[in-house]
Amino acid sequence: MKQVLMAWILLAGPMVYAEERPPDSLLTYANSLYAGKKYSEAIQVYRQIMDGGYESAALYFNAANASYRLKSLGHAVYYYEKAARLDPWDEDITYNLHLTRLQLKDKILEMPQYAAGQFARGILARFPFSLLATFALIGWYGWLCVLLLVRTVLHGEAIWLKAVRRLSLGIFLLCTALMAADVLIDTFKPEGIVLEKVVDVKNEPDANGASAFVLHEGARVEIRSYLGEWLEIRLSDGKIGWLQQKEIGRL
Repeated sequence: MKQVLMAWILLAGPMVYAEERPPDSLLTYANSLYAGKKYSEAIQVYRQIMDGGYESAALYFNAANASYRLKSLGHAVYYYEKAARLDPWDEDITYNLHLTRLQLKDKILEMPQYAAGQFARGILARFPFSLLATFALIGWYGWLCVLLLVRTVLHGEAIWLKAVRRLSLGIFLLCTALMAADVLIDTFKPEGIVLEKVVDVKNEPDANGASAFVLHEGARVEIRSYLGEWLEIRLSDGKIGWLQQKEIGRL
């Protein structure tokens, strides 16, 4: 969808930006369930909000805390990871994620998360894709309008018009670059978290196939390819196998 929107931004007309917000009543209700220690019910409402298209670090953090209370470590790690990608500098998220990882059965050496990557995710988390698209359009049409004004009406360019034209072009290029980075981060190296307590990783995409190795909830995997309901995964230690999509929460 993001790839389509990027192409559309460069060719089509203006778009109105409207940030999606969760139904306040649902979010309040979910938080009240959590405060009342009704964690299963709270998780259901949090997921209902997510299914509605809304996401935020706080929402994922609350869902992770509820999952942790239910001893569902796979879901807890998954939601903490989602929260950390939206707010990588939050100390509570980082601490809770670290604490949960210590309780996982699979001690797989994870690939380091470079500071540049974390910085890029943090920047993108604060500027939703649709907002970047809106500013890209504003910059593009601002540059185009000034150019047409200078070429067809004024037959000359004042210093302030030149500054506006350059600023508009700069905004367009910056927002387009950030949107491209957002798309690349999502597609270049997709990762996921094992959600089930125990999963039998297969040598081939076949439920009756031979077992390659076993993973437990919370393990991070790299998603290499898709085949129907199956995912080819790779661990940071080089092991490769197949899991069903329902067993993985994609980050």
